[in-house]
Amino acid sequence: MSTKESIQKKEAEIIRMTRELCLELINEEYAKLSEKMIKKLGRKRDVPFARGKSEIWATAVVHAIGSINFLYDKSFLPYSDLGTLCGYFNTNKSTVGNKAGEIRKLLDLGYYDNEFSTQYVMGNNPFDGLAMTEEGFIVPKDEQASLFDDLDEEFFEEDDFSEFEDELLNRIVIFIKPKKPYLEWINKVDPEVKLELKPGKLSDGFAYLVHDHFLLDPEYTKEQIVRDNFINILNDLIFMTDIDPDLFPAEFSYDDFKNWFDCFVSITIFDLDED
Repeated sequence: MSTKESIQKKEAEIIRMTRELCLELINEEYAKLSEKMIKKLGRKRDVPFARGKSEIWATAVVHAIGSINFLYDKSFLPYSDLGTLCGYFNTNKSTVGNKAGEIRKLLDLGYYDNEFSTQYVMGNNPFDGLAMTEEGFIVPKDEQASLFDDLDEEFFEEDDFSEFEDELLNRIVIFIKPKKPYLEWINKVDPEVKLELKPGKLSDGFAYLVHDHFLLDPEYTKEQIVRDNFINILNDLIFMTDIDPDLFPAEFSYDDFKNWFDCFVSITIFDLDED
């Protein structure tokens, strides 16, 4: 049997197993989403389920879908738990979790995914009514007009900041705005935090000052400034929200940080306070 034929046979087997699991423990919609996901994985150049036990991959696919659809949250429908899923084919939780992680990374899955979210979850998407303006602010869709429409345009056209010379600070500011993945993660691990997007409010983001010695190197970029400081910013955010460090992802890269936050850098800060 050729490799292609063996993969097709295994794909059909995993689809059969996920359907059996879903119809027994969850519902028809999960069975259809699982089949859709398996077929998408089967179209990859390096098909992930070509190696390993079908029982593990079948459970991992359902787990991957469940993890982005709040399957393990009793306040959502349907509800189940990982132990029950793994018990169906007598698979190991850790192994299934690792495979599900591979799937989520390979398919770039997240909460409210347009392709693999259930109708129930998409119907309860809190971000449906939000949009981002040209300036990078998240606002209700019916308020997408520029937030700067009421500002005096002459202030910017004059391009003269000499009156602020005495208030110039030798600092660079990094302003970060939480994105959906960060809010979803932190509210999931600690529901008491209850962070949410509040357009126009001071809680929309966080600002961090760093020394301007970076400017001594003309080749240094704003991207590098953020990269060199993201660990300190991350530690501060964890401390500020009082999240148990053990709940934090074991490995967290700069790419993960960018997935969680939008970052803006300014090399000039003015203090308008008269004191």
